Amino acid sequence: MNLAGSSDCNIGRTFIYKIYFQTAVKKSSNNKKKYRNPIYLAKEYKEMLDSGKAKNQAELARIKGISRARVYTDSESIKTQIKAFLTILNNW
Repeated sequence: MNLAGSSDCNIGRTFIYKIYFQTAVKKSSNNKKKYRNPIYLAKEYKEMLDSGKAKNQAELARIKGISRARVYTDSESIKTQIKAFLTILNNW
């Protein structure tokens, strides 16, 4: 009786591995992030939500290709900036 793990079993145990290493990819110099004014971003987000292009912030994030947290942060930062501006304006 020959078992697969026994020394009597004559199985070719040669393995050939081919390993391919990816060549270095050069990053283009065009990958600079563009500054977007947060007020314009918030206005664009609000228009998309009001017009029905996006149901909610999660769908808006999917459409824009950004995270939900980024949409929320941008929206909240605008609210904070407006409150600060109004406070300064009222105290002036």
